[in-house]
Amino acid sequence: MMFDCAVTGALLVHRLFAYLHLSNLGLTENELVDLISLDDEVLTDVFQYSAPPLRRLPAVLWARIRNSIEEYVVTREANGGKVNSSLHMSQYLL
Repeated sequence: MMFDCAVTGALLVHRLFAYLHLSNLGLTENELVDLISLDDEVLTDVFQYSAPPLRRLPAVLWARIRNSIEEYVVTREANGGKVNSSLHMSQYLL
């Protein structure tokens, strides 16, 4: 399943994979959402047509993105929890 950057936002997808790539051991879903939610440039793009009281990545958008990138992300156990890393980076963690 290929994801459509026009629907999810090219900047958001680019930053998401950049954060995954830069993480040492991977990131939990909460850490990914927190990082994206702290990125003002991404949130400005996400909320270009609305002004919510809380500027945080909406859960429904995260669910859609998570399902779309499923085949490009590896989930594994690390430090007592589940972390995500890009499929490309997982080859170095074996």
